[in-house]
Amino acid sequence: MAQYERTLIAERRRRGGLAKLRTGTLAPWTRVPSGSRVDPNRPRAPRGVQVDPAEGAVIQEICARYLADGATLGAVVAALKQR
Repeated sequence: MAQYERTLIAERRRRGGLAKLRTGTLAPWTRVPSGSRVDPNRPRAPRGVQVDPAEGAVIQEICARYLADGATLGAVVAALKQR
């Protein structure tokens, strides 16, 4: 009986989480994305996500370097190590 109850609870939690994801009230991550910060009172709320100025600048630089013509991941890593 207890195993059946655990199965029911797990299924209800899964369905509830999916419903929150669909309505946009639950963020799909468990760790904060790089270059971002969240509201400490509501860490899984998508509306509380903000770009961290310092980390966001680094992430933008990495993306810009990678998207440049002829760029490779190795070249991006080498440039970051050099800095």
